[in-house]
Amino acid sequence: MRRTENANLGTAVTNPATDAMALGTEVVAGAIEASGKIVAATADMAESAVRTAAAVTTGVVSEESQEDEARSKRRGGRTGS
Repeated sequence: MRRTENANLGTAVTNPATDAMALGTEVVAGAIEASGKIVAATADMAESAVRTAAAVTTGVVSEESQEDEARSKRRGGRTGS
């Protein structure tokens, strides 16, 4: 039986370096996305801390804070500490 040059065309041949670069790119992309989410969450927490500090200092609870608390209660969550 004679072997042709095209006998191995169906077999996928991958370069380990290419695979490693693709994986590294995916990891970096995931890290960037996670960092963005962390920054957004940190900004939300800072904003909440400012509202809380203002409420404690002045004794006035903002309308937005009351809406947040009502929304949290509807979801079954807790607010405060």
